[in-house]
Amino acid sequence: MTDPVSAAASPPRHVQFVTGRLAEPALRRVLSEMAPEFAYDISVLGITVAALMTTPWIARGLTVQEGTDLVVLPGLCEGDPQVVADKVGVAVEKGPKDLREIPKYFGGAEAARDYGAWDIEIVAEINNAPRLSCEAARSAADYYRASGADVIDIGCTPGLAFPGLAGLVRDFVASGMRVSVDTFDPDEIRAAVAAGAELVLSVNSSNLDAVRDCVGSTTRVGSRRWTRASRSWNGGAFAISLIPSSNRSGSASWHRSSDMRKCGGGIRRPKC
Repeated sequence: MTDPVSAAASPPRHVQFVTGRLAEPALRRVLSEMAPEFAYDISVLGITVAALMTTPWIARGLTVQEGTDLVVLPGLCEGDPQVVADKVGVAVEKGPKDLREIPKYFGGAEAARDYGAWDIEIVAEINNAPRLSCEAARSAADYYRASGADVIDIGCTPGLAFPGLAGLVRDFVASGMRVSVDTFDPDEIRAAVAAGAELVLSVNSSNLDAVRDCVGSTTRVGSRRWTRASRSWNGGAFAISLIPSSNRSGSASWHRSSDMRKCGGGIRRPKC
């Protein structure tokens, strides 16, 4: 990161911040709350994750607003800021790696690290569980729980029968685990829910009848899809399973698998 703007240096009059689409809302919020003495613009370039930018790529696509005397790039972008400066004709620096440090970077107090009234639950998937022995599946579940998972997701394999699913769910639940099931198969959904699964993933038009059987129960239902999100203006990405649940404030929360190594659509299993 470039050294923070110091009091000895001439304070900028107009700063142009560069970011990607993903972090734009958070960057706007931090700058609005910061209420800096200088004027500023935000340039959102045609990329989702700002950390994937390179300075030559930025230089090709960046248009600097008239009156700008400092351009601040995401701290994790690759390359030399001078490449951009040579192209746009104004001073260019890499900012902090975390957008919440922007106020501190300009001599103020760092933004509060408050994520609001949100609960986070980590869901760890045992991928292709029907292909594993009961012992291997249990070993994986124990590993994930010890690593901090709140919910153990049993990932089924399309087209491969899983007659041991209900027994596996019962075994996990009996040992104190919270269990979800990831399957398109209506019969597998019913079997897992009857055995104690509290969350059903991979819901679509093919299994809605089975899902309707969950209405009125404590089982939660959601679509099985992954996205990428960021808590910094650099777009540091992690996987999130978009399965809403109620939290303390009654609004939605998202289940995160960012704290575990993800591999091939599931979580990497320990060697059994």
